[in-house]
Amino acid sequence: MKGKASAPASKTDMVGVKTELKDDIQRLISAIANLESRMIKSLEVMQARSDAQHDQIMRSLNLAMEKWEDIIRKRNGSAKSASENPGVPALRRAGSPSTSLA
Repeated sequence: MKGKASAPASKTDMVGVKTELKDDIQRLISAIANLESRMIKSLEVMQARSDAQHDQIMRSLNLAMEKWEDIIRKRNGSAKSASENPGVPALRRAGSPSTSLA
């Protein structure tokens, strides 16, 4: 035998369901906002790390270029500046390595 048909929901029950639904939606909105905030912070951290790595690479490149200049000067037996010495790579003669590589 089948169960009895359920009685229609009362207006009070419907208001309670509506209130619960509103609360659930508000919690969902808060969770999404929290997730968005955490994602933005993560992206900022990743960007800062990337910038720091870029700066370290550029410092290393600059140091290597300075050592290369010293080697060329010693090889040529002169103390010419980088702009006067054709043996110095164009990257260094052009100015900052960061602008030359871009």
